[in-house]
Amino acid sequence: MTVPVRSVHVRVPATSANLGPGFDTLGLALARYDELDVSVRDEPGAFVDVIGVGVGEVPTDETNLIVRSCAYAFEQLGQKMPGLHLRAHNNIAHGRGMGSSGAAIVGGIMAAKGLLAGTVDVSDDMLLRLATDIEGHPDNVAPALFGGLTI
Repeated sequence: MTVPVRSVHVRVPATSANLGPGFDTLGLALARYDELDVSVRDEPGAFVDVIGVGVGEVPTDETNLIVRSCAYAFEQLGQKMPGLHLRAHNNIAHGRGMGSSGAAIVGGIMAAKGLLAGTVDVSDDMLLRLATDIEGHPDNVAPALFGGLTI
């Protein structure tokens, strides 16, 4: 499949969840961001450059959570994912309650949406469903997608 867009830039906020009595329901977007540059390449598969948090720790191949999330979105939208080169500028601390996995999931899904712009209509409800399918609950992915405080 040929995607109409050859490259996209995605910016996803850190989040804080489980606020007060809102376990697995309340989430808040924070002013710290991971940024992702994704470009289509002619070779199959995915190649990830990690800059910042997680260098040498997170996978740089198809097992990377961003890549897996992007692939899941392509699959669920009935499309074949092309070969990709991802440059992940990570600023969200891992394992510190700032929603780094939610940001990775949303980053991958939004990259897929951007690359498919003009060929597949993706609603906000669909984006949230895709992200929640992967994460298991919406508390971090909802504010990462929509910003602000989410319920």
